[in-house]
Amino acid sequence: MRRVLFVLALAGAVLCEPSEELSSSDSDVQELEEPQKDKDTKKAYFTAPYPGITVSAFFVVQEEFKKMMEEVKQDVREILIELPKALLNRTRIIEDEKLSHKEKHEAMLKLVKQNPKLYLALKAIFHIVRPRRGRHFPRPFPRRPFPLLRPGKGGRGPRGPRPEKRGLKGERREETKTEELKKVVPVKA
Repeated sequence: MRRVLFVLALAGAVLCEPSEELSSSDSDVQELEEPQKDKDTKKAYFTAPYPGITVSAFFVVQEEFKKMMEEVKQDVREILIELPKALLNRTRIIEDEKLSHKEKHEAMLKLVKQNPKLYLALKAIFHIVRPRRGRHFPRPFPRRPFPLLRPGKGGRGPRGPRPEKRGLKGERREETKTEELKKVVPVKA
C-alpha cells in the first residue's frame, strides 16, 4: 500500500511541474505592491469624516420620525375613545351570572380577537389600578430555606419507625448467629 501511495505521489509531482510556457507568461503578471506603513494610520482613521449620515439624510430621518409619532398619537386617540365601551363590554360579561366560567372566558377571548390593542391597553390599565395581591408587608420571620422533616409514625424520621424483626405470627424473632461469629478467638499479646 505504501508503494502505491509513493508511486501516486511521484506521478502527481511530475504532472504538476511548471512548464516553460507557463513560466514565460508569468513575467507579464505584475507583482502587487505592498502597502506602505504609515505611522499616523490610527490618527488618520479616527480623524476621517464619518461617511454615514449626511445633513439631508438626517432631516429625512427626522421627517419619518415625525410621521411615525403622528400615527402613534392617532392610534392612542382611537384607543382612548374606545376604552369606555370596551370596559362596559368586559364588565357585562364578568357580571353575567347565567354564563359559566368557561363561557365567560370564551366570550372574553372573542372580544380580544376583535381588537387586541384595545384590550391589551385595558389590561395594562387594570394592572395599574388594581390593588396588589398577596402580602403587603414583610414577614416577621423569613421563610426557612427548606421544609422541616417531620417524623413519621413512631418518631423516626420521614419514613416512620425502624422495622422490627418479627416472626410469622407477630412474635419477636430471635437473632441467630452462626457458630463462626460466636467463637471467641484468643489474641496473643
